[in-house]
Amino acid sequence: APEKKRTFLDDDDGVPADDIGRFSVNKEYAKRFQHNKERDELQRLQSKFGDDDGEDSDSSDEEDEEGALPEKLDNQFASILDKIRRKDPAIYK
Repeated sequence: APEKKRTFLDDDDGVPADDIGRFSVNKEYAKRFQHNKERDELQRLQSKFGDDDGEDSDSSDEEDEEGALPEKLDNQFASILDKIRRKDPAIYK
């Protein structure tokens, strides 16, 4: 018997009828794609704004190298905290 000529819309394509219209996501590819997309975005931002890791490279005027406040500012803070604890009306004006 001569083989029937197949057309594009023939149902007999080897795919079960209940799988027609379904698709699956290649999770490994999606993971790599997302990683590469984030890396590209990071590289784009670094080239636009410079290679800054989010921290200021300049030291603050009010903080020393260890991150502690200078003694003068520490004393001011302690004084204000003491007034708050005593509910001193002078600070609530």
